[in-house]
Amino acid sequence: MINRLFFVLFLTIFTPCISFAHPHMFVSYDVTFVVDGSGLTGVRMNWDMDPMFSASLMESFDLNKNRKLEKNEIKKLEKEAFSNLANYHYMTFIRLDGKPSKFQIPENFTAAIVDKEVRYTFTLPIKISAKNGEQKVGVEVYDGSNFIYFSYNEKVDITGAEKNKINHEIKVVKKKVKDQYMEDVTKRIATLIFSKKSN
Repeated sequence: MINRLFFVLFLTIFTPCISFAHPHMFVSYDVTFVVDGSGLTGVRMNWDMDPMFSASLMESFDLNKNRKLEKNEIKKLEKEAFSNLANYHYMTFIRLDGKPSKFQIPENFTAAIVDKEVRYTFTLPIKISAKNGEQKVGVEVYDGSNFIYFSYNEKVDITGAEKNKINHEIKVVKKKVKDQYMEDVTKRIATLIFSKKSN
């Protein structure tokens, strides 16, 4: 039997244009906006893998089978599994006032086994300076091929705003759209509205 992990990697590497009728993997995620005195500096996320894919990851990367992911195992997982997502923009789309905004290579990647499921935690560095007027940043995670279904658990948080005097509002914006089969679906977008605090 082909290991599920490497089957997934094979598909994502060699069949990027295929559209799948039904998802084969499920990932839930949350979003934390990271700010400092200058504005938005990063988007931190947790991705929780489904039980089947988690089992494959543990089989492949929990080398000593102690049900924990240790430093060397996390490094191997990052290199052999997570880093491949760079070819697909880490399935993440950040928009500033509705326009695409680029982020840098992920930082502070780690992984852990939480309630028998594998969790990725990482930060996407991005630089958006605070201005006097409000700016709106939206974050979505999705796979256009429908091979992986990303489920946003509607948890959104912010860190550093009070310390650095940034006006902010965080919320989940719901937007109805048509999917690839022209059926109505509701997008859930983690959203930050922020500006400089007046002196």
